Amino acid sequence: MIKKMSVITFGGILLFVLIVFTLNYFDNKKNSKELTKRKFLYEIKEQKNWKVIKITKKSSLSQFDDPYNLNLDGNIFYDTVYKHLYVEVTDWNTSFSRNVDDEHKEWIEFDTLGKIIRNGKFDNLKQIHLKPILPLDIEETKSEFYIAKYIKGKTNWDAFNPLRGMGNPNGTRENIYSDGFAFINLVVKNDTLKFKTEANQGEFDINTKIFLYSFNAKNINSTSFKIIEIDSYNEENGLYLLYPKIK
Repeated sequence: MIKKMSVITFGGILLFVLIVFTLNYFDNKKNSKELTKRKFLYEIKEQKNWKVIKITKKSSLSQFDDPYNLNLDGNIFYDTVYKHLYVEVTDWNTSFSRNVDDEHKEWIEFDTLGKIIRNGKFDNLKQIHLKPILPLDIEETKSEFYIAKYIKGKTNWDAFNPLRGMGNPNGTRENIYSDGFAFINLVVKNDTLKFKTEANQGEFDINTKIFLYSFNAKNINSTSFKIIEIDSYNEENGLYLLYPKIK
């Protein structure tokens, strides 16, 4: 009887493992297909009724004035008379660069069609300061700028260590459970622009380093130009201009 129960128990465990393995296999296969289909923003030249231009691969200095990556102020300005945009950038993708005066820093001026007007050092900017908008989490799909889906790539097993941070007087930072990719949707009128970006799954939210700038921050559904800023250590890094196609 005991032997029979052991066999049944072992068979049940084996069946459970087989079911989980099978489900994970097909789920991973589906995710892989979706990841291949959805492109990074730097891979997109146009989508729907919109053009996409990468203005610069350099990093905006606003990223480095904010150690918590909240980027509440931004560093992009708009001249409503000439319809030109201004941003200060650096090719030093480190927080140290902001403390080094005039090193690897420059201003870029460009128009709303992506044409670079000039770059260098500008003084006395009195233009409108555009405020950055963060993408809302998956539950907030009623937003015009949101994370539609998160696909896990690599699990960070250290985050599950119950002894993590013990002995550290400053405690521990937020646990990052996995690295992966976020599917970003930007809704503008009847168009939904779709792309992916690197992300991670934290204790509370899916974390990305992507920011949207719009002339009308209270109505990003308008068809005026958009700016996407991505802070990354790969080809994603940089500033992108999105503008409607001229019909």
